[in-house]
Amino acid sequence: MSEFVNLVRQAAIRVENGRTPMDILDYAMTELGELAEEIIIAGGRSYKVPGKDGVAGEAIDLSVCLVDLMHATDPVDIENAHYGLPVVVGEVFTSSSSQHLRSELHDLMRMLGTITADVQDFGISTGLIRSAVASCLRIVRRELPFIDEMTLCEMARPKLEKWVAKSGEMADA
Repeated sequence: MSEFVNLVRQAAIRVENGRTPMDILDYAMTELGELAEEIIIAGGRSYKVPGKDGVAGEAIDLSVCLVDLMHATDPVDIENAHYGLPVVVGEVFTSSSSQHLRSELHDLMRMLGTITADVQDFGISTGLIRSAVASCLRIVRRELPFIDEMTLCEMARPKLEKWVAKSGEMADA
């Protein structure tokens, strides 16, 4: 299994706060907006300065939401070593293909819109979720060309720890 997928999955298991797939998509949309803003800034089309996470960090945040969504809607896919999400992650880290940042962003916008409609109407959108995770990770690799999955996990771990801690605080309130 992909170490990144497993890391996110373990955090998602620890955050049992009654969230629904639509709740997860709401958060994914906020992360998409933050990613879009960082891509606009990186392209020199904004007066703003880059945030501390930058493009790569925001793409990781969005990918975490999407893996969580997969966990909530199709946990079997996460564990399938033959065709599931772990395969997608592995392919991204062994491939050299990469689109322009704005092309990836526009693809993500379309995919998240369709995923939202699918989840709202049918309850699952496995293939598109896998594609969106791949798109996020390609953005990370484009920004950090020498990143490997272990480094991705190191970057994601503090974000996941914060998520788990915050969910515990909310449950205690």
